[in-house]
Amino acid sequence: MGVLNFPCRSLRRLLRRDDGAILVEFAFALPILLIFFAVIVEGTRMMKNYHTAISGVRDATRFMSRHLPIDLCDVAPANLDSYGGTLEGIVGQSVSNVTLFPSGITLDSVQATYTCPAGDYHVEPAVVRVTATLTLNFPFSSVFSLLGGESMTDLTTTITDSAKVFGT
Repeated sequence: MGVLNFPCRSLRRLLRRDDGAILVEFAFALPILLIFFAVIVEGTRMMKNYHTAISGVRDATRFMSRHLPIDLCDVAPANLDSYGGTLEGIVGQSVSNVTLFPSGITLDSVQATYTCPAGDYHVEPAVVRVTATLTLNFPFSSVFSLLGGESMTDLTTTITDSAKVFGT
């Protein structure tokens, strides 16, 4: 009788102990904490860089609206491709020529176009449009596969702004 009683007492004593319970709870919570951390970091990084790109495109549009001649529709150059390098510098670099975007954010292209709206105006104002294309990658995207999700692919987005040409 004493031999059979020994395993039952040991088992009861083992089940009453809670050594390591905190470690087990932490192991359950760790994947969710990592997901929250990744969402916060990736979302913050994406919004900061998107806002930086929007500001750069607005600056480039203002530059073009004041740099182009007011009679742009009469002069009518075929395209504005010669401004590509200048516009990429305005969108992607600071005043001191420091790159604004961190690694993983690529400024693919910056283009300027213009349209000449039809109508009877005092001057025929052209409208210039600057378009920038960015590619964002997500360094923490593999964390989302911890809970059965898929890791995210690169995100390509286009930012556009337009303004009336005021001329030089």
